[in-house]
Amino acid sequence: MCCNGCGRWPRWGCPCPWGWASCCGAKGGAVPAWREPHTVLRVREAALVAGLLLGGAVLVSLARQHGMAGLMLGTALAAVADAHAPMATLMSLFGAGQLSATNLMVGLLVALSVNGVTRSAAAVLAGGWRFGLVVALVLALNMAVAWAFVLMG
Repeated sequence: MCCNGCGRWPRWGCPCPWGWASCCGAKGGAVPAWREPHTVLRVREAALVAGLLLGGAVLVSLARQHGMAGLMLGTALAAVADAHAPMATLMSLFGAGQLSATNLMVGLLVALSVNGVTRSAAAVLAGGWRFGLVVALVLALNMAVAWAFVLMG
């Protein structure tokens, strides 16, 4: 019988969308690994994400004490791991009236640019140099257009 529980033998046609080889062809009635239940986010990963967000926000806030150059440096350092936390901090500083619109846009682009380098490196590691090159070129083109928009306008 089909391991999906359809009740049909594979030779009569299994209605499983994954086909007989991956579903009904499992030996010993074992459920394939891709069918095993799993959770989307475990506590360890959630704590890691929360730590990255908190660390990035704290780093940017502390760097702000050293002026605009410190703020941009802190934004760049925090964006190596995650772009969202420093961007959220910059937006909150802008909302509180402590950061101009121009400095906000530059800070956001610094965070996106640095994080783009991190994403490009991750793409090379995950998919090889050809995939990484395509990802890096697309991100570089995206950032070039964004920087041109901010610097010209």
